Amino acid sequence: MKILLLVFTVVLIGFGGNCFAYTPVAPNISGKVLNSADSGYKKISLKNIKNKIVILNFWATWCPPCRAEIPTLNDFYSSHKKDVLILGVNMNETSYGVSSFLKNYDVAYPIVMGNLIEAEEYGGLGMIPQTFFIVDDRIVFHWSGELNKGILKAVTDKIISIKN
Repeated sequence: MKILLLVFTVVLIGFGGNCFAYTPVAPNISGKVLNSADSGYKKISLKNIKNKIVILNFWATWCPPCRAEIPTLNDFYSSHKKDVLILGVNMNETSYGVSSFLKNYDVAYPIVMGNLIEAEEYGGLGMIPQTFFIVDDRIVFHWSGELNKGILKAVTDKIISIKN
């Protein structure tokens, strides 16, 4: 019931054409974390994350909007670690260069390599970045395109208020 209320509330917020709200089960994403020293995670599995809002962000190093949203995601993650886990899923074809890219951008949240099968499980990625907000193993909000601080804050605050 609370998830349905969230869906209707988020839809009423009216973020425009980039916003989708639904509640299918979130497919698992797992893997070795590429920036383990900075994020504190060595290996991660989405199905093992409990009691946090997971912000699952599909991105690539060659994508300008993806690179542009990294500082926003870093700042948001640093100030919301109690309630939120941001998990970046890099969609480069290989991990070559991704690790050095992460150091240059000081990415603090965990990053794993993604693959086409995982992307397909999330509905296929016609474009990146794509971000899914997940609560209790359910996708409650989906944003297509670059995230900004206002979207992150509004959606997260609404989820927290409904969960409490």
